[in-house]
Amino acid sequence: PHCMNNNLATDNPEAYRDHRRRFNPGATLFREGEAGECAYIIERGHVVITSLVNGRNLRLAVLGPGEIVGEMALVDRGVRTATATARDAVEAIVVSHDLIHNRIDNADPVLNLFLRVILSRFREWRERISLNRPVGERPAAPADNGDTELAIEVIRLNEELRSSLGEHRFTLFFQPIVALNSHRIAGFEALVRWLHPERGLVPPNEFIGLAEASGLIVPLGLEVLRSACAALKRLNDRQQSLRPGAQPLFMSVNLSARQLDEPEFITQLYGIIEEVGLSPHLLRLEITESLLMRDPERASVALAQVQRLGFGITIDDFGTGYSSLSYLHRFPIDTLKIDRSFVHAMLGSHRSLTVVQTIGRLAQSLGLNIVAEGIETPEQLEYLQAFGFQYGQGYLIGRPAAEDVAHCWVEAPPEF
Repeated sequence: PHCMNNNLATDNPEAYRDHRRRFNPGATLFREGEAGECAYIIERGHVVITSLVNGRNLRLAVLGPGEIVGEMALVDRGVRTATATARDAVEAIVVSHDLIHNRIDNADPVLNLFLRVILSRFREWRERISLNRPVGERPAAPADNGDTELAIEVIRLNEELRSSLGEHRFTLFFQPIVALNSHRIAGFEALVRWLHPERGLVPPNEFIGLAEASGLIVPLGLEVLRSACAALKRLNDRQQSLRPGAQPLFMSVNLSARQLDEPEFITQLYGIIEEVGLSPHLLRLEITESLLMRDPERASVALAQVQRLGFGITIDDFGTGYSSLSYLHRFPIDTLKIDRSFVHAMLGSHRSLTVVQTIGRLAQSLGLNIVAEGIETPEQLEYLQAFGFQYGQGYLIGRPAAEDVAHCWVEAPPEF
């Protein structure tokens, strides 16, 4: 109730607008023992925090602008451990239960576990003080076995990832990208796989998120870039030995936001190219909209450096983001990769078909290359060819495969 309008000043209608609340001097924000339904960020005024300790009402703190009150009970869904009272006129931002718990539920499991344990131990300490009990008399709060097991699993996988990096237990698979008008192989997308000692070949969707959260994506990304460039050099050498003067193959490699944030990334990237002896324009770095919009200014500067060095920049999963069009003029993009969901749906949905056509025309008018992902049927291929798409990839053309299979495709392109 205190998160709604209890003890609020009523002389100003603005007090009830949006997420702000105003409290008169002496008003109670919340009381000890109540359920924690919200927290407050103090914008103006001061709040006195008191607690009943050994039968006495003890003042614990006076908090002012910029500080938070009521956060503990909100985070761990427990009861208030203190009472908060406005010392003078207070204006505060209300932080709702949903705002916090949607984030907590989606947080890293290890951080979630540590947060829960810290709050549990603090509450235990507060209760011992208030009841004058010695340490160890009260048993610890029961653990949530589900949360603990999940956190342990994340920690275990993180250590396995770290040791696998040192043991070079990652390999690349390559999916062919073809020129749709000629069926000629134009390049490949490099896709990393984890050679797990017990689970076998693990696909990226099962470990890339963990590598991102732990920071291991940075050394892993460099290993992928180095391996992909070396493989591309071998594939191009093989093609030139078979068909001298043929247009060189390119390689698409997915780029993480953490990699782009690294100060040394551009230098390391160019160092790999020089080490392998590969032309920069043959490497296409695939980035997602979320990477761009996370820090647009920083991304724009970094990508401009990448472009100046001659590397290609591809937007992956184009069409799925709410701001897809807005970044076409902000960033130095040369290729769009239309999301597979549109390709899959276009024959059964007039709207999806229109989206695919529109993206094709947009790319042509802007002078951008366009790649269609997820081509699985001859009918999809025919429509995409009719729409003027330059490139395509998908199971109809070829599934991701080891490098020796990629060499076979260079010798004899897949039939589809």
